[in-house]
Amino acid sequence: MSSAFDVSGPRPAQETVIGLADALGYTESEKRELLLLWGQASPPGPRTRLHRTHVYAVALLGALAAGSLVFWLLSATDDPEEGPLVVTAKWPTVKECDGATSVAMPDEGKAITAFDPSQQDFRSVVTTPDNGGGTWGSGHLYLDMAAKDGKTLTIDEIHLSTRVPKRISPPAWVALTAGGCGGVQDRVFDLDLDKPSLVDKGIEEGELAEDSPPVPTNPLGSSFTVSAKDPAVIRVDASACRGNYEWSLVIEYSYDGANDGHPLTRTIGPFKTFSVADQKTIAYTPNMRSKGAGSPTPITDSPTGCPVKS
Repeated sequence: MSSAFDVSGPRPAQETVIGLADALGYTESEKRELLLLWGQASPPGPRTRLHRTHVYAVALLGALAAGSLVFWLLSATDDPEEGPLVVTAKWPTVKECDGATSVAMPDEGKAITAFDPSQQDFRSVVTTPDNGGGTWGSGHLYLDMAAKDGKTLTIDEIHLSTRVPKRISPPAWVALTAGGCGGVQDRVFDLDLDKPSLVDKGIEEGELAEDSPPVPTNPLGSSFTVSAKDPAVIRVDASACRGNYEWSLVIEYSYDGANDGHPLTRTIGPFKTFSVADQKTIAYTPNMRSKGAGSPTPITDSPTGCPVKS
């Protein structure tokens, strides 16, 4: 069995993976996830090549006698330049108007003085991959999905990249904002990182943002399609009240039978969501008029979207 999972050799046959999953008592849902990972880990070739930023667990299969889990890891991904799915992500504020989303920064990140809190979009700057910040409580991830090469793609499923999001340390500082505007019409998915769960909430009523494409109404699956001329934008409302998390989403898609029975995927992330402070966490309330971050104070406010502390 050990030779079947030699990380330096080719991946095991699909039949071998299914057989071992059956022997270990995997559920149908677990088998499906396992085969998804198996498909992502195909050896480098014209459709998949080594990529230093993605590491997939190809199989969580145990040595039956020892009862221990063995991880076969391979760095591989659908190269975004080769895959037909085009995704543009916007994080962490609601488009048009958002006075409520607050942001936070981990210990290893920059001081708040490195940013300009007088600009409302400073929150998008804090949370870029280079700066490494996240939201304090709820945040909003827009996924603008389209296709290239004249293809029409089916968006089959969207889910967390791991069953349980990665736990991270409390933030060093939090920039608190308050206020809000009228609702924006969006197709909304609710991501509860504490559970964790991702639920399609359908259409949130409100004003359709200027120059926005029509809000997609079909459920994920065969009727949810995108193309260059007919893109789709969804909003994922990511929230946490009992933990600090780093997380990514996986979009599964297909087209014209080109996936050969295995889902094609695109991983979006990682993102950070904070909701638990420690004694070292300090809070700022930026002043848009004075262009200052305000004086540091102990963090007493509940994270955005969480029950108010008594």
